[in-house]
Amino acid sequence: MNLHVISGRLGHDPETQTLPSGTVVCNASIATDETFKDRDGQRQKRTTWHRVTLFGPPAESFAQHVTKGRGVTITGSVRRRTAQDSEGVEREFVDTVARSWEFAPGGRNDAEPANKGNGRRNAQPRRGSTKNPQRKPQRSQPPAGEFDDDIPF
Repeated sequence: MNLHVISGRLGHDPETQTLPSGTVVCNASIATDETFKDRDGQRQKRTTWHRVTLFGPPAESFAQHVTKGRGVTITGSVRRRTAQDSEGVEREFVDTVARSWEFAPGGRNDAEPANKGNGRRNAQPRRGSTKNPQRKPQRSQPPAGEFDDDIPF
C-alpha cells in the first residue's frame, strides 16, 4: 500500500497551471517540523520540505482556499520520477500526488473559519443534530498518461 499523509504548513502560495487536456494541476511545498535534543541536550528543530501535486477540482479548491503559512493535511501516494531541470540536467523527484486535503492546525492562518472550502477543521456536529456537517475531502487522481508526459513544474 502506498499511502502518504503529510500534516504541516504551506511554504508558499500554491502554483496552478492547466494541462493541454484542460485538467488543472496545483503544486505546493509543505513543511513539517521535527524537534529533538542534540548530544549536548539542546533542543533542535529540523524542517523537511515535501512536494505535493493535486489534480482536477481538488487542485482548484486547494489553490483557491490555501495560502502560504496555512496548516494542511494531505493524503495521497508517493511518486518517484525523473525529469530534466531548466539546465537540462536529469534529476529524480519524489513527490506526493494528493488524493484529498483538509485544513489542519499549526499554520499561521488558523484563525480562519472552520469548513472553509473543502477543508475540515475541528468541525463537530451539534448536540441533537442528526446531520454531520463535515464534508468528505475531494479526491484527486492524475489524468491517465498525463502525469508522466507533462511535467507540471
